[in-house]
Amino acid sequence: MLQQKPTGRRVLIAAWVSIGFGIITSAGMFFISQWIPSSIPLPLGQLESVAVDSRGRVYCASAFYHRIQVYSPDGEYLRGWPVSGVRNYDIRVNQEDELEVLVYGETVYRYSSEGELLEARTFPRDFEPDPDKANRSYAQCVDADGRVYSVRLGLIYPHVTRRDKDGSVTTVVAPPRLGWFIMGPLPAFAYCFIGAALYWIGKGLLRRGSDAAQPDADKPGIRAASRR
Repeated sequence: MLQQKPTGRRVLIAAWVSIGFGIITSAGMFFISQWIPSSIPLPLGQLESVAVDSRGRVYCASAFYHRIQVYSPDGEYLRGWPVSGVRNYDIRVNQEDELEVLVYGETVYRYSSEGELLEARTFPRDFEPDPDKANRSYAQCVDADGRVYSVRLGLIYPHVTRRDKDGSVTTVVAPPRLGWFIMGPLPAFAYCFIGAALYWIGKGLLRRGSDAAQPDADKPGIRAASRR
């Protein structure tokens, strides 16, 4: 029983580490991601929108990190860059193969395929979505060959698939597996819940350890009985 006290302290330390990492993942990573080099891919946390240009390059919009990431037709990561704005956004490729980022109610950004900002203008009040997306969300797009790209929002494995004309489906963009532990917001919430559970377990172990270390004569119930 005496070992429960040091064990409880270790559990409490693990609890605070878990809660702290959850806070960093949910809030800190959003800010840190603004300065991560474009050569480093981030997880596809809260993947919302996908677009494809005439060369088959796949653009993904991660709302959690407010970041655009570009992949080759084979799914190889090419580059990424941050996008300003606090709201969720969609992306589309225009006729010049430039990427337009629609931050609803705020700004419309226009980028080159290399990530160079070409234009930033106020979001138009009379904006109308693309005609070919009237019945579909921006989580789906079609390339020049008629292949359909779709965002798959799995809780553990968000990715982008491509459906060819023959009906076959292929995963073309997948998150880096080692980056799952910072792929908020789900892992961030999980860390906080796990930390809270460990906290209560650690506190319980400390209480039991204190009770076990206390002499019987000093315990309230025994003191009351001895006085009778």
